[in-house]
Amino acid sequence: MTARFYFFRVLTVGWIALIFLLSSQPNLHAHNLFWESDKLVHVLFYGVLSILFAYSFMLLEVTTWKRVLLLTIIVTAFGVADE
Repeated sequence: MTARFYFFRVLTVGWIALIFLLSSQPNLHAHNLFWESDKLVHVLFYGVLSILFAYSFMLLEVTTWKRVLLLTIIVTAFGVADE
């Protein structure tokens, strides 16, 4: 295992903590730049989480489509648990 592997694992855990921290704030309001801009914020945050997870699992000997399916399931489960 390389240092890069651990670096992305730590970043992933930190990003998960940030999402949990921000989503637990009851009075946190994003500025509405346009209609439904909060959906764009969700896509950006969970998109970054998906990328971090992808780099965290780079060393796994799994084919690409199985990795994509695994990451989709993990990030979706996290999103459901968080909401």
